[in-house]
Amino acid sequence: MLERLAGRLTSDTTPKGILVLIPVRRSAMTAFCSPVVVIWAVIAAIHYWNVLVAPHPENSEFTLQLIAIGIYIAGSCFFAGWLSWILTGETILTLSPDEMKVRHRVLGIGLDTYRFSPSDIHNLRYIPPVDSWPFKTYTDPSTSSVRFRVGHKSYSLAKGITETEAFALMLEMHKVCQFTDGFALDRLEVLNSRYR
Repeated sequence: MLERLAGRLTSDTTPKGILVLIPVRRSAMTAFCSPVVVIWAVIAAIHYWNVLVAPHPENSEFTLQLIAIGIYIAGSCFFAGWLSWILTGETILTLSPDEMKVRHRVLGIGLDTYRFSPSDIHNLRYIPPVDSWPFKTYTDPSTSSVRFRVGHKSYSLAKGITETEAFALMLEMHKVCQFTDGFALDRLEVLNSRYR
C-alpha cells in the first residue's frame, strides 16, 4: 500500500525492494497553456480541413499550405506527447541493496528503464532550482532535480523536486542502497530527524 513519503512522493515496500513513485510536477502554466493550445489545435484543424477539401489549383500557395499542414501535424504530435507526460508521467524508482532501477511511465506505459548498482553510484546530490533567465527574480521550480554519477556519466531524476522531497528521497535511497559516497552521510541524522 502506497504511503506518503514527502510532498508528491509516495513509497511502498515490495518483495523487490522499496518502490518510490515520483509524479511529474505540474505548474500553473500547465493549466493556462493546455486550454490555449487545445483551442489553437481545433481552430487550425478546421482551417486546414477546409483548405484540403476545397478545390485548389496547382500553385505555390497550395504548396505552402501543405507545408503549413505538415508543421501543424508535427506540432500537434509534440503537444499531445507533452500533455500526456504532464498529466500522467511519473518516475518509478525501485530500491534494493543490489540495484537501483529508474523507470519512466506515461499513460501507464513504460518508456525506458535504467539499472544501476549502488556501488557504482557516486556524488548523489540535490540540485536546487535556478533563476529563470528572462525574470531574474523568478526561480523556475522545474529545474531542480536529484543528480548522481555512474562512472563519468551524470544522470538526474525527479525533475521539479522540492528540497524536502529530495532529502526524504535521498534518505530512503541511503537506507536501502548503502551508497559508498556522494551524499554527505554525516547529514543523515539531521535529515532523518527533520524528514521522518
